[in-house]
Amino acid sequence: MLPELEFYVSPMFLAFVPLVVALVAVVKNYIDNYWTPLVSLGIGLLVAIIALDVPWGETIISGLAIGLMSSGLWSSSKSLFHIEKFR
Repeated sequence: MLPELEFYVSPMFLAFVPLVVALVAVVKNYIDNYWTPLVSLGIGLLVAIIALDVPWGETIISGLAIGLMSSGLWSSSKSLFHIEKFR
């Protein structure tokens, strides 16, 4: 039998994804595009640590999930709209 998963995705959690996308877009002007996925993960972790009031384990998982979702949202929207370069 599998253990119960106690990870809860709240609407507030999902609201942070566009915020991280916007922050990464700002930071992207100052760094190489190679580092943007790592920056996305870092900003996602930072936002989760600051804003979410959950235990540390869930905070880390939530921050990584926010960073991964924002990175995926960015890359999928680029491919959907055929954007070659964002400036």
